[in-house]
Amino acid sequence: MTQIRAFPEEFVGNKGRPVTAEAAIGVNGTDTLYQTDLPYSDAVSFFDDSLSRGGFTVTERTNGPGGTFWSVRSADGSPGRVAVRDSKPTTVEIIRAHAAAAESATPNH
Repeated sequence: MTQIRAFPEEFVGNKGRPVTAEAAIGVNGTDTLYQTDLPYSDAVSFFDDSLSRGGFTVTERTNGPGGTFWSVRSADGSPGRVAVRDSKPTTVEIIRAHAAAAESATPNH
């Protein structure tokens, strides 16, 4: 992985201006999609409250017609993005960079 790019919907919410891509060189990443029974507004409130309490720094927050999007950094500096989409049911997508697993230095015999 070399970077975490903005979700496509972020450009609409950002009035077509570029949204910052987060550098994530030499790391692995995960992209996880969830569905929730929470109404969209409650899910947005949950992430507004929980990201800072969870040790994340919000570097950018964008609202668009299809959802709300956050660019974040974890306590160890790893970048990530969160999207809460106003769909039925409400969906949450979390993209997170994390340190690559160390390769084994044990020679094969």
